[in-house]
Amino acid sequence: MAGFRRITKRDKPEALDAAETEYGALLTRALELAKRRAVRSSVVLRKLFESAVVEGRSPSSDIKAAVITFSAPLFRGGLHYIYPWEYLAAVQHKELATELSWMLRSALAEKQRTTRPRA
Repeated sequence: MAGFRRITKRDKPEALDAAETEYGALLTRALELAKRRAVRSSVVLRKLFESAVVEGRSPSSDIKAAVITFSAPLFRGGLHYIYPWEYLAAVQHKELATELSWMLRSALAEKQRTTRPRA
């Protein structure tokens, strides 16, 4: 994955706004595709996909990155995936949908494994 780059004073606001819109849309398309692919998946996974919120620019930092947040009750405080704009410029939404699905399934499996009561 590409590294994170900071927003600087030399970055033009209109260029940042255009990138935010473009990469937010790309991430949204990937999310929608991943949701459609998960139609026969577990209820928990479908709820996680439904809880997702996409932001074209990280709201809490000065990095050039888009953020997707899953906020279903299983992940208190949310589950956040941050994608550098450079990475999003190099990937297609189909690949990103596959990656999102895999990462979310992995996070869900890990969460379920660590929250099970021990006998």
